[in-house]
Amino acid sequence: FVRNAPAEDLQQWDVLLVGGKGRAIDLGGSKILRAQRGVGEGDGIYTISGSKRRVAGSGDVAILMSAERKDQAIASFRALETEPTKGVPDTAYVPFLERPLLILYPIEANLLGGPDGRPQRDFPLEETLVGVLVAVPERIGPEGRRPPSDDRSADVTYMLNAPAQRLWAAEYGDEDDD
Repeated sequence: FVRNAPAEDLQQWDVLLVGGKGRAIDLGGSKILRAQRGVGEGDGIYTISGSKRRVAGSGDVAILMSAERKDQAIASFRALETEPTKGVPDTAYVPFLERPLLILYPIEANLLGGPDGRPQRDFPLEETLVGVLVAVPERIGPEGRRPPSDDRSADVTYMLNAPAQRLWAAEYGDEDDD
């Protein structure tokens, strides 16, 4: 995708490998501690479980940002928020990234339902799962400003595979019914 993308601002990416507190794996001669996550299994796919069902840690998108850009993102978020919040969501940092960002999370997965079907966290998977976060900032023009909202030149079409579509449909599909 990236190699064939005509957009100049998609040609260089920042790539970040985030570890955790799990058992180490050998990756290219380096020992990487995996993130530990509980996972559910169904329909031939694994899903991250828990109250937030996410792999990324809060602020992961901002890890590689300069202090100046991070401050700009926080100020922009605070200016737009309607009710005060403690933290700043990762989505607030994305428009201020200098380049697209790919974050990889090697995961030490523990199935939440063991062989007897009861929830348990001591049923580790042998293979390492990998969580992926992709953050693509809006294009910035030569004057350092965002394009106007009617500028469609920065539009990107995303494709989701069938398992992702089923998961998203289950999570977001009922909002119109309320």
